Amino acid sequence: GINAEYMGGGSVGLIFLSKEIFVVGHDFWHALLIWFGFSFITAVCVDWWLWWYALRGQEFYDLKFFPLNNKVEAIYNMLAEMETKGSEKNLVIASQIYGDQLANRIAKHKMLAQKVNMAYDIQAKLQAQAASEAVEVKEAESSWKVDATAATEGFFNDEKVQKDYMKTAMANFQKGDAAVLRSAADAQPSQSTVFADKYTSTYNEIKEQFLADGRKNGTLPWGLATDAEKKKGAMDAKAKQAAVKAREDNYRKLYHDFA
Repeated sequence: GINAEYMGGGSVGLIFLSKEIFVVGHDFWHALLIWFGFSFITAVCVDWWLWWYALRGQEFYDLKFFPLNNKVEAIYNMLAEMETKGSEKNLVIASQIYGDQLANRIAKHKMLAQKVNMAYDIQAKLQAQAASEAVEVKEAESSWKVDATAATEGFFNDEKVQKDYMKTAMANFQKGDAAVLRSAADAQPSQSTVFADKYTSTYNEIKEQFLADGRKNGTLPWGLATDAEKKKGAMDAKAKQAAVKAREDNYRKLYHDFA
């Protein structure tokens, strides 16, 4: 029927086309064949490239998707198994709760230990400061004594002072029975206080000058400061609380509460 007629007509058309009956010119036929050849080759190359791109892209997709899909399926399988086994699920939940509570208790104990260590550290520093102040006071007093003794001896090395001292000593020697010869065990103390008075006054002058120079120059040892000066230079209560709070905040960053 009709298909045979179509096939026959198409075959005749192909024969006529091959015999260049339908072609306007010989060059036109060659150009048509050349363009058809190039188009066919180009189409084949593009098709091959598209197939390679599709297959390679699918491979990349599989490499990323399948491992993730396997992990997700494993998680869902584990959740499904936990749902089917209530006792194990409760055990896991209880273990997690206990672990969180234990972690919080450990954090609190560590925080308390840090506070205790900080208190011991403060106490040790206070003791060291007190010992240092005591040494400074002793050194200052020793220096005052040496300077007072040297100044007092220098004062009594003056010839006029020595004469006045001898007059006073002889006057005291002539009083009562001071001139009586006695054994060393029964010796009487001297009635003269000139040397002791001079030493005391010189010692006090050196001490006052030392304290005045120290306050003026800002070099006064802390152990020799008055209570008012110590109170003025000490850290106030707010500053102490702020310092302690800063240390505690640092500890909290290390030992935080567990969710």
